[in-house]
Amino acid sequence: MDNQHNQYNFELEFKSYLQKKGYGSATVKNYSLDLRSFLLWIGGIKHEVPTVGLLQQSLTHDGITQYQLALVNKHTRPATIDRHMASVRSFALYAQHRGWIAEVPQVQVNEPRVQKMNKQYFLEQFQRSLEKEKVATATVHSYMADVKEYLTIISSPSHQ
Repeated sequence: MDNQHNQYNFELEFKSYLQKKGYGSATVKNYSLDLRSFLLWIGGIKHEVPTVGLLQQSLTHDGITQYQLALVNKHTRPATIDRHMASVRSFALYAQHRGWIAEVPQVQVNEPRVQKMNKQYFLEQFQRSLEKEKVATATVHSYMADVKEYLTIISSPSHQ
């Protein structure tokens, strides 16, 4: 397994990969910046420097969906989220090409957006994330109630 990569190597090699694939200079620049954002997010969540092993854990449907939700929670514009997801998908294709992952996770580009997202989908993802972090059952129930109430408030006509 190749664990000699660091964030700089990932960015540099991905940029070269995109250029060889014929992507335009603006796309290469944006995708490279988006990859940096994704790698920083991974490192922050796991409190580790991104390695191939950490990428294998993160380039999953759940991992990418959690990143997507993090962007939503930062109030990132929907079009920017879409671009980030396209960037991460391109990086996943590169990771597959390198043999780091077996398959590219399928994540919808336009999902989830706060105004249009399926509340049940969001709640399931949030609960799964809490359970994965081994949060106490009572705390999970409390958080879920709070989030349900919040989603009801923000989706009400008087709030929009």
